[in-house]
Amino acid sequence: MLRAWLVSVLAMAIVLVGCTRVPAPQKRPSAEPAEKPDAKPAPAPVGAAPQPPRKGATIKGRLALLIAKPDAEPAIDGKLDDACWQKAEPVAFRLLDGSADRPKRATVAKLLATDKTLFIAVQCAETEQLVSRKRDRDDNVWEDDSVELFIKPGAEATREYYHLAVNPDGSFYDDFARDTAAWQSQLKLATAKGKEGWTIELAIPLAELNLPKDKAAAAGPWRLNLTRTRQQRGDDVPAEETALSPTENRSSHVPAMFAYAFLEAFGGKLPAE
Repeated sequence: MLRAWLVSVLAMAIVLVGCTRVPAPQKRPSAEPAEKPDAKPAPAPVGAAPQPPRKGATIKGRLALLIAKPDAEPAIDGKLDDACWQKAEPVAFRLLDGSADRPKRATVAKLLATDKTLFIAVQCAETEQLVSRKRDRDDNVWEDDSVELFIKPGAEATREYYHLAVNPDGSFYDDFARDTAAWQSQLKLATAKGKEGWTIELAIPLAELNLPKDKAAAAGPWRLNLTRTRQQRGDDVPAEETALSPTENRSSHVPAMFAYAFLEAFGGKLPAE
């Protein structure tokens, strides 16, 4: 009888074990892949105000600019009121990452050049207090509200370009191929601040930029870009980065995405559209 009872208990235990579900081992989620440097931006959210497609000449999908030759050189005072600037085509900045949204603060650049000097004017709309201070030369100017220039003769997209950063207080940083000692520019620079924004006006000697001796090569194309950083305002207003030629990247240092430029002073012309 005892044996029969043990057999009954054992049978019941087997049934219970068979009915119990043992959860399958869970896989640990794999780490999210790092964002690629050339990752494309997400589409603009529904309801955003997109900018109209940019018109004008392009080369390989990048903006192509003709830098006009002025009849007279501008006075470098930050006022941008010289008549010669009327000859320069204004170019509005777009969001650096390539998004179609309109920037919250407008930025417009104009460029002129003689056979000796490159002139650049940038107007930065701003109604809030500027984030800027006086800095030593080659300090981290890009940590302020700032505008940066990237330029090199020739069409090749290499890292050997000249780089300049300027803040509203007129402090600036300059380097060639990331080496500050390799470019100590003798530029002329003026900035101005107002209730509606701030401006930059500058003149760079072309001889500093390894200007090609051959006039046809000097005519272009060159690679060029201008960017603006508007620093964060408090916790509610994030930083905004815009560019003449969006790099479609979080970085401004993407030479393959720079615009192409032609200098009228050397006979440069835009390619046929």
